Amino acid sequence: MVYVEVRVMAMLRLGPRVLRSKRNTRFTMAVCCVAFVTTAGFAGAQEVEEYEPIDSSICGDCHEASDHGSSFQINLEHSVHDGLDCLDCHIDRDTVPHREAEEPFYVGCEGCRTCHDQASEEYQSHGRAVLGTCEDMPHCSDCHGDHDILPSTARRSSVHPTNLPETCGKCHENLDITTKYDILIDHPIQIYARSVHGKATKGGVYVAASCNDCHSTGGSAHKIMSPGSQESSINHFNATRGSRPTTGKAFTASWSPAAKPMRRSAPIATASTGSCHPTTHCLRCPGQGLRR
Repeated sequence: MVYVEVRVMAMLRLGPRVLRSKRNTRFTMAVCCVAFVTTAGFAGAQEVEEYEPIDSSICGDCHEASDHGSSFQINLEHSVHDGLDCLDCHIDRDTVPHREAEEPFYVGCEGCRTCHDQASEEYQSHGRAVLGTCEDMPHCSDCHGDHDILPSTARRSSVHPTNLPETCGKCHENLDITTKYDILIDHPIQIYARSVHGKATKGGVYVAASCNDCHSTGGSAHKIMSPGSQESSINHFNATRGSRPTTGKAFTASWSPAAKPMRRSAPIATASTGSCHPTTHCLRCPGQGLRR
């Protein structure tokens, strides 16, 4: 193929001396036709590439180690998904070579939704980002992990209460993201780490308030809404309820008697958690100053 193209180009560069010969002219035209037919046939062969169906047993032949250098198989065996096959999640990779999806398919999101129906129904937005409209909306795997997902009660799980600040911080400590979406608090995790809650969490006190305890709506971390949403657990009028039923009841019981006169005189401007604790991510023990 390359030889034919070079020969044609060489003959064209020789100019009138060669082209004056009818014989050479006929030869040049014939070669060009052959080259065209050969090229078209080669392109057609590429378009009808064959796809061979595969099962999960051969995935390890190509995909041996994860980004952490560990074995995919070992990670999976020690995770909550032990017993699942590769194609249970990677449903778009069932041929060799792998087909190009007509629409983007993210195994760490769409792959999870095929089994986790309730979580899929709840997780339609995150903050102001709505599913399908925001490229930076976290996928399931961004919070839960991928082949090494552990139950949230496991100390090493990325969604264990003591690890949530680090997990959430991957995005919320990223200045590119906080700037892009005009998030008012640039370093919420750093501020939280200096609070009474953050210090307790870092010390292993998993019952201390962590990210999901305040930001989860309706008790589900799959429903985290922006402060401006009326349903948001951190909306001004919802902040005193608390996402933990016991926390909300205890706070309401201790605060309501003193608040009754305030409610009668100013029913709209009632106090919220932020009214008494303005630096919400940096709550201090009573009597402790705001030194940083």
